[in-house]
Amino acid sequence: MANAAQLNLKLGIDVSNLSRELGKVESKLAKFGSQMQNIGSTMTQSLTLPIIGLGAASLKAFADIEKLENGLIAIMGSSEAASTELDKLRKVAENPGLALPEVVKASATLQSVGMSADAARETITQFGNATARAGEGAETFDGVIVALGQISAVGKVTQEDLNQIKGRLPEFADVMKNEFGVVTAEAINKMGLSAEDFINRSVSALAKLDRAQGGLGNTFDNLKDNVSASLAEFGKAINESLNLEAVAASLSRYIQGLVDGFKSLNPETQGFIVKATLLVAAIGPVIFIVGKLISTYGALVGATKLIVQGIGSISKAFAYLAANPMILVVTAAIAALGAIAPYVS
Repeated sequence: MANAAQLNLKLGIDVSNLSRELGKVESKLAKFGSQMQNIGSTMTQSLTLPIIGLGAASLKAFADIEKLENGLIAIMGSSEAASTELDKLRKVAENPGLALPEVVKASATLQSVGMSADAARETITQFGNATARAGEGAETFDGVIVALGQISAVGKVTQEDLNQIKGRLPEFADVMKNEFGVVTAEAINKMGLSAEDFINRSVSALAKLDRAQGGLGNTFDNLKDNVSASLAEFGKAINESLNLEAVAASLSRYIQGLVDGFKSLNPETQGFIVKATLLVAAIGPVIFIVGKLISTYGALVGATKLIVQGIGSISKAFAYLAANPMILVVTAAIAALGAIAPYVS
């Protein structure tokens, strides 16, 4: 049989150039692939992730606004009235100490006990201003609204509800004194005032107070509300374009179908699927651990090799000294001179 060199002579074929060219192509492809990976990674970090983040934030903002609007729809009876009122409440929320979620929730609470939308909005505005003047925030405002809602629901002023308001807004006691001449629920009720009269006159009295100064904190709150409103509009457009509600419903049905199908299997098949799933899930971590063990073993082998080499070098050194004892004598003499040198004047 002819060998490779003879075959080359007979056929006149030299593949060395082809091999070099293929090597160049391989190198260029590897370089191109690396460049594509870098471009893809950069675009993912610079474009894909921010776009996904913006979309998620927009959908979250839309869901929050939609939830608030649905609450108003349940109270007001129509989406048109709720949408109009929501726009008005956005203006109210621009005042210091107020934020849109708390304002919408307060409006729904007050309207649910019989207050009109206009009266609820004015009540929120004035008690919100009193809350800001007291240097308080959403928690205090929510407590005041709850107390006012209870007064409206019961139909009269109770001392417990009055204490809730005065405890949160110390200034309200002076407002009551100036407006009614009394500061207790018993005295208010003796005056024959209804719950509606008490709230309306309290709101009118609070309207005479100076407006709270918003400052930088209020500016940031308003910016947050405005950004949320803008994101909500974008999220609404995304939802309508992709019909996410239908997609989510379809996905939910598909998942439920998988669950129902799994439940219909016999116990042996269910057990096999569970074990197989656990095995697949464990493959990755197991390979990682094995890789770490191999790396650690390799490092230990390297360290052992160095130790063995070191021991070998030391053994050679001792053997050399044993063959040349004069070196030990000279070294000992030098060490002795070094030791007594400090004591020689």
